[in-house]
Amino acid sequence: MFKPSSATLKAAYEKLLTGAIKDGAITAKWLTDFKADKLSLDDALALKVIVDQRKK
Repeated sequence: MFKPSSATLKAAYEKLLTGAIKDGAITAKWLTDFKADKLSLDDALALKVIVDQRKK
């Protein structure tokens, strides 16, 4: 599972997901999974790629 090693990293990733949800790039399910410690590292990395691609 994806568990950031600091509160700063966790907050930054949560901000990334929240912004992507507001922009319509991803669904809220991903933030829910992240907050419940159910987001895999593979999915976390893939979400970052998706968010970056959809911002273009």
